[in-house]
Amino acid sequence: MKKIIAVAVAAAFAVPVYADINVSGQLEFQYKATDGADNVINDDGQLLTVKGSSKLNNGMTVGADMTFMLNDGDAGNGNSDGGESINIKGDFGSFSMGDVSGALDSVGDYSDVSPEEGGFAVDGNDANFVVSTKLGAATVYLSHAPTGGSNLAGGTRGDFNAYAIKMPVGPAEVYVGAESHGADSATRDVIAYGAKSSFGGVMVAAEYADFDSGASSTGLAATYSMGDIKLAIESQSVQSAADVTTADETILSATYNMGGGLKVYLESRDDDAAGAATTGINTFGMQYSF
Repeated sequence: MKKIIAVAVAAAFAVPVYADINVSGQLEFQYKATDGADNVINDDGQLLTVKGSSKLNNGMTVGADMTFMLNDGDAGNGNSDGGESINIKGDFGSFSMGDVSGALDSVGDYSDVSPEEGGFAVDGNDANFVVSTKLGAATVYLSHAPTGGSNLAGGTRGDFNAYAIKMPVGPAEVYVGAESHGADSATRDVIAYGAKSSFGGVMVAAEYADFDSGASSTGLAATYSMGDIKLAIESQSVQSAADVTTADETILSATYNMGGGLKVYLESRDDDAAGAATTGINTFGMQYSF
């Protein structure tokens, strides 16, 4: 990450700037071999992130995040990639407004350990207002998105409220969270639970989500780190309201952190669900962050 001193920026542009500015970026490319399809090279994003922070008169901290997609994807040509927000932090906790991770999205994803495929199906939605605060050892999150949604560049789902709580329990961390939607309540109202624990270079995690519709999702994962190498296994399954398995993924991966912001990885993903569109994907990827 490159830190730019705001005083230098102000001098260059003759405009008084009072914030510390941080600029970071990420590029990722993937070679994919998919069952029944030609091998391809994918551009998985060229992101540029600008963050600023400063002190308010009352001693609290205010910050802003802006992320830009630089490649020619759906949000390319320098357009916002979403995630823009203004954040205020103090003794009370934090308050964010913009395109921010909602309450359920702020916790969980414990079983999302693969570099590319996989991911827990119920990691929550982005919201427009989020408050977090500490209650003893626990952190509580509340979020809201208005009925009409948003006109922000990244786009956020509208008309829902969410809460989540995470806290340490012995050697583990656990969470519970829920989203309550308006017009989509029949299919989107959900409560999710998760737990993870680490010991001796090993991390294990489990997550479960139950929809009001009767559908459910389960995520299981484990990783083992040896210096700069991390081995991971992840299992993600989804059951429909009719008790039909619509996803049954197993992902194996190995990631090597080469230092200097560069990571390379190998990944193999299989989906054993009946009627799965793609049963096997093998990926070699390179990711550089600065």
